[in-house]
Amino acid sequence: MTGRFTEGELRFLRAVAEQVPAARVVEVHVFPAMRQGHLETGVAVLAATRDVDVDADEDGDDGDGDHRDGDGDHARPVVVYVARYRYAIKGTERGAWTVDVTIEADAPLVTVGDVVRGVQRRAGESGDAVRLDGDAWRALVGQPAPVGAASGASAA
Repeated sequence: MTGRFTEGELRFLRAVAEQVPAARVVEVHVFPAMRQGHLETGVAVLAATRDVDVDADEDGDDGDGDHRDGDGDHARPVVVYVARYRYAIKGTERGAWTVDVTIEADAPLVTVGDVVRGVQRRAGESGDAVRLDGDAWRALVGQPAPVGAASGASAA
C-alpha cells in the first residue's frame, strides 16, 4: 500500500499519527501532494472517535444516550481533524518541515465528506483523495490494529 504515497506523504502521515491516537482513527482522506516551486505541501482529513466512544458496549450505547445506526458507525460523533504539511525541497530553507494538525469539527461521521469537499474547494483540487479506513491507516503508519477490525483503502 505504501507504493501509492510519496516519501514526503508517508513522513507526513507518520507525523500525524504521533499527534492523533491511531487506535481512535476511523478513516483518513489523503489528498495528493502538491509541488509548487521549491515546496511540497499536502493535506489529510481524519475522523477519530472521541475518547468516551472507544468503549461503547455491544448495543452501540456508549453511556451518553447516543446510539449507532443500523448502517454501522455513521451516526456516531467523531472528531474531524485537518492535517497539513509543508516541506522545503530546495532553496535556502531546504529540509525545513512543518506539520499542523487542527480539530475542525465534532460531528457525525457522515459529515466528513463535507469537510473533504471543502478542502478540495479551497485548494482548487479536482483530484480524489485516497480514503483509508482505520485499519489501513494503522498498517500504513505502523500502529497495531484494534482486535476484530478489517482493513481497506479506496479513492474517495
